Order: sequence, then C-alpha cells, then structure tokens
Amino acid sequence: MFAGGGIPYGLMRGMGGGGRRRGGADPWFLMLAYQLWQQIERLGPNKPKLTLGLMALCAAMHFEVLGSLSPLALLGVHSARDACLSPRKALRLLRGGKSASTSLFDVGHLLRRRTSWFDGRSSMGEFSRRVFLSPFAFADDVHLVVNLSSFLLQGARLEPRMGSGGFARFLLCIVMAVQVAHVFVAEALRRAGLIDVTSACLGGASAMNFALKAYLSVIEPNTFVTMWGFVIPGKFAACAELLIIHLLNPHAPSLVYHAVGLVVGVLFARARFGGFAEKLIRRLKKVSGSLLERARGARPRGPGRPDPPPGVREARAAAAAAAQARATTFPGRVFAGLRRRRNANESANDESANASSSVSLPPGTRVVLAGLRAADMNGSWGVVKGPDSAAVGRVRVALDSGSEFSVLPEKCVVVDAAG
Repeated sequence: MFAGGGIPYGLMRGMGGGGRRRGGADPWFLMLAYQLWQQIERLGPNKPKLTLGLMALCAAMHFEVLGSLSPLALLGVHSARDACLSPRKALRLLRGGKSASTSLFDVGHLLRRRTSWFDGRSSMGEFSRRVFLSPFAFADDVHLVVNLSSFLLQGARLEPRMGSGGFARFLLCIVMAVQVAHVFVAEALRRAGLIDVTSACLGGASAMNFALKAYLSVIEPNTFVTMWGFVIPGKFAACAELLIIHLLNPHAPSLVYHAVGLVVGVLFARARFGGFAEKLIRRLKKVSGSLLERARGARPRGPGRPDPPPGVREARAAAAAAAQARATTFPGRVFAGLRRRRNANESANDESANASSSVSLPPGTRVVLAGLRAADMNGSWGVVKGPDSAAVGRVRVALDSGSEFSVLPEKCVVVDAAG
C-alpha cells in the first residue's frame, strides 16, 4: 500500500488508467473505490464525521449528484478548468489586469478596492474562487478517489485529536496558506530564472494532503509507515512519497505544488508545537508593556529586579486594601481598641496571678503536692525553695526524698507556713 493511500496517480496515467467514464467504468477507479470503501469500514464505529462529510461532498460535486444545487455549480464552476489554480492568472487577477512586470508584492491597491472578494464577475471574485475551490475540483474519477483516500488517512488521525470544529478551522487555514504560497513561490521561481511553472493550472487536494502528512510527521515523529513493502520512519514518509511520485511522473508544476504543501505543513506544526507561537506572544507582550511604560513617562525596570511569583502582588494589594478599610471605618477603630484593651487586661491579670501565687508561697513553706497528672507524685511532702526562674509562675519544691520539683502554686497544699 502506498503511504498516501492508493497507487500514485501519475503511474496510473502512464499505464492507461485515469480519465472520466466513457461508456463504462474505469477498472482503476473501481479497484480504488473498493479499496477506499474498505478503508472506511476498517475505521470501526468511531469514524471521523467531518472527514467523511467532506469526502461525500467532493464526490457528490464531482459526479454532479446535486445538479444545479451543487456548491461548485452555484459558484459558476462547471469543470476543473473553471476552478484550477494558475499562478500567472492568479497574479494577473490580483493586480487587477496590470502587467506581470510590476512588483511581486505590489497588491496594496487591493485594500482600496471596493469590489467584493467573492463576486464572480470581478477579478477578486474569480481569484478567491480559484484559491478556495481548486482543491475540490478534480481532473477525473481516479484523481478524485486517490485524493479522497489520502485525505481519509490524514483526517482519521487529525480529527479525533483536534475535534470536528478545530479540524475544520485547521483545514481552512491550511488550504488558504498552501494556495496563496504556491502562487507566490511559483512567481518567485520564475523571476529567479530557476523554473517557470506559473502557466500550469492545477487542481485537486494533493497539496493539502501533503501539508497534512507533513504536519503529522512533525507531531508524531516516532511512527512508522509501510510504503510498497518498505517500512520507513513516519517523519520521512511525506518526503519519500514526494520523491517517488516525481520519479514515476516527472511533472515540475506538480512537484512545486506538492513541495509547497509539505513546507506549509511543517511550518504549521513548528508554529503550533515548537513553541514559536508562545515565544512570539511573550515577546509581543513584553514590547507592548515597555511601550506603555515609556508612554506614561515611567522608567523601565532594570534587568536585576526580578518579578515576584504569580499571585503575590494581588495578595499584597488585597491585604493592604482590607487593612485600610478596617482602619478607616469607625466600627473597625472601635473594635480594634476594644481588642487591644482586652489583651492588655488579660496579660496584666496573668502577671498578677502569677505574682500573687508566687508570693503566697514564700520560701520555707511546708507543702504537700496534690492534683498532679503524675499520680505517683501526689502526696509527696516538701519545702518551697522559691520561684522557678526558668518557668514563670511556678515554684521549686525540695521534696523529702531529696529531689526538687517545679510545680504550679495551686498544686501545693500548705501544711506549715514559713515562720
């Protein structure tokens, strides 16, 4: 099985395959259509709905099932020639009929033009139609089924990862990027004198499929692909397929078109997963913050002053605001004063109680210990030696057993006061 799904289209054309039906079905088409149906069945119950829906729409438009209600027919496309993308014609439409000798990027006048970009009667309308619709215009039946088979393989892997909505937006961006990039790359190659592929009019979703393959090869580099019996790393599969297609069917415009799709897919993957987008956003935030500080007349912070951890500034600001609110309100001041007075009274009572307890047991007082948690110490006789300097509010008692014990005064029962 070929890596892109199906046999290369150029090889089939060289062997007599391809082409619209003329009085009967093309055997290549029947074989590949049956193979595509088997691929769909092997997906199981969780089939990619958007991918299959787009495939069905492409097939319906190609075989004119919808008749005059087909989106292509409503937009004035009745054959692949009406929607194929030619870089030379696209640039002429962009310039509004100007000579091709003008600057490659001289399209600033488009911003000042008031014609609709999707009006088929205007040059911009025809340009937009070719850019957006050429991936859905196929040369013949075999071209259709080969492109759909390749798209099914990529969509079955990407749609579950991105979701149907995300995959739809991704496809729209990929198609626009590939089509516009091909126009300008082809013109740049012509101006550089390397190769002229601007006159070729191309259609089909092959460049979009190459972009999807390249995107997958970057985000899933550890996979392996079987190509004609050979197992190769997934990160080289798209490049190998591009090389084999060109060797089997040397067609310079198709080579450039496919290579542009491959490069666009790699750039999309690098921008999304390579940290490029995140770094760009952080740089833009930093530059915009510096510009705002300068506009306000503030001095920019030096590099040696690190920012506090996230959330510290907010917590400090909230605490300061709460303290300020409590201090500035009349009830807050009243309650704060009451709390301070109560704390002062409690500390004074404790000190006086300790002092009175210590004074009530002068040195030489004969006492008996009672009410202690250590039950074996209860009933011990001794003589008060004085206050315990190591523990405030306690006294030292010399027991008759010869040891000293630090105890609270209320745990001592006076037997004989000191004379």
